[in-house]
Amino acid sequence: MSKFFDVLKGLEGKSVLIRLRNGLEARGKAVMIDPPTMNVLLNDADLKNADGSDSEHFGVLIIRGDQVSLLAPLS
Repeated sequence: MSKFFDVLKGLEGKSVLIRLRNGLEARGKAVMIDPPTMNVLLNDADLKNADGSDSEHFGVLIIRGDQVSLLAPLS
């Protein structure tokens, strides 16, 4: 497994920020990240516009990897 995949797997169980290609942002706890596809399963997730408006809460949110433009840990 490459270092990149190790970093992705290291984010599992941690709070992350995901910026999507359409400008939306998701924040939540990364339950599973599939390195080859970049698909992400979040628990206790919030999805909102980049400017912070129109926030919606999801218990579980699945994000397709081809929609991810940024995946970063939250402190």
